[in-house]
Amino acid sequence: MIISGFAGIGKSTLGKENPKVLDLESSDYKFIFTEEQKKMPAEERKGIVGREKDPTWPNNYISAIIAADKKYDLVLIAMNIEIRTGLLEAGATFALAYPGLDCREEIIQRTKDRGNNEFFTNLIAEKYTEWINDLEAQPQRKIRLAHGEYLKDALVREGIL
Repeated sequence: MIISGFAGIGKSTLGKENPKVLDLESSDYKFIFTEEQKKMPAEERKGIVGREKDPTWPNNYISAIIAADKKYDLVLIAMNIEIRTGLLEAGATFALAYPGLDCREEIIQRTKDRGNNEFFTNLIAEKYTEWINDLEAQPQRKIRLAHGEYLKDALVREGIL
């Protein structure tokens, strides 16, 4: 099962805890990082200004998602409209996992706590309501997180884990 998950909901943590779950970090496919940037933790790399885009994006990431879906019980991916559209065009199905509109401040704090830079955190703060409303309008299966919940909690509640 592929789950497109919002930032700060616990995709990376769940991927580290469970060998049947893969958190497939999109920035590793979207950008070409310098050797110095590759040494940075993934959360610190998010939002680096001036990154060079990989010319094979988004097809490289979509291919990796589809291949991983054959090997893992759950593949956790970015909440990116370009990727979601590409997956639909490839005939893949996926669910959307995201917090409620009332969880905005909680998610912003989580991005700060995990080490995201100011650019990334400000982007989440600025676009939060727009992005959540967009997700609500999508036809895919929805996994909504309540206050204080992480992805793992919601997946257990939904009977997926």
